[in-house]
Amino acid sequence: MKNSIFFFICSLFSQFAHCQEMSMEDELYVFHSPSTGKVGYMNNHDEIIIPAQYSSASSKFNMYVVTLGKINSGEEKYALYDSRGNFILGFENNYEFISLSDYEESLIQVQKNGKYGYVNKENEIKIPIIYDEVLQLGNGLITAHKNGKYGFIDFSGNIIIEFQYEDVFIFGEIQSDNHKYCQISINGKYGFINENGQNVIPCIYDSVTQFHKDISEVTINEKHGVINTSGEILIPILYDHLKEDYETSQFVATINSKPKYEFIYDRTGIFIKRRKVSN
Repeated sequence: MKNSIFFFICSLFSQFAHCQEMSMEDELYVFHSPSTGKVGYMNNHDEIIIPAQYSSASSKFNMYVVTLGKINSGEEKYALYDSRGNFILGFENNYEFISLSDYEESLIQVQKNGKYGYVNKENEIKIPIIYDEVLQLGNGLITAHKNGKYGFIDFSGNIIIEFQYEDVFIFGEIQSDNHKYCQISINGKYGFINENGQNVIPCIYDSVTQFHKDISEVTINEKHGVINTSGEILIPILYDHLKEDYETSQFVATINSKPKYEFIYDRTGIFIKRRKVSN
């Protein structure tokens, strides 16, 4: 019985060591050809797995993106290898770009004929390659640019928010109402949507800052003020300068026509006092 346990434990250690060795062998490292300057990949035993014949290389999730330049046109084509040196996405697909930035969702971003979309490792199209730009902004959504407008799609390619915005930013941190907010613009004015695609702050401001601790600094006609996530004005939009004193958690506002005074507000918008500026 003791011998059986001993051999069982030895077997486990052997399998563990083998798995570790396989894991180490699976990770490849970029190397450069001293004669051509081209790049390829080798394993930790200095064995060449992907020949040094490419102009650039990058890796993520044990997958390896390489680029191959066309001598006459100067164009580059992208391909994707696995850690054994086999093509996942070959050059015959004529991809002009490959990115693994969204692969946590099993999506590989590709560009073809100047348009962007997503495929999986089997080269099945998961999100049509029809967009001028695609970028994951967080919260399970991808912003996509089409026909001059931005909208939002999910990781299955479904349109969640229609294409109507001139510009979009990233979703910020969760606020106290348990929502995230994203800055958007229509007709040169800015507002916010939440993670559900609801237009919670209309696009009426010349500029807005991302919500931080439930407030955003906004401007209209070069005047500054502060709103909350409900769109309520906490600090009137009438100041020429506005800054937050992080040590006191207070806002200091000034008006050019009254240069001798500073107007102090707390973060909830309560006016504290007017104080004279010391010379």
